[in-house]
Amino acid sequence: MGDEKLVHCEKCGAELPEGAKFCPSCGARV
Repeated sequence: MGDEKLVHCEKCGAELPEGAKFCPSCGARV
């Protein structure tokens, strides 16, 4: 198991880059 954890947008489910403040797909604040 790695330390990497995938974060997904709660609104659209898109995968978010590490440290993202906004979803690159739908623009929702994360």
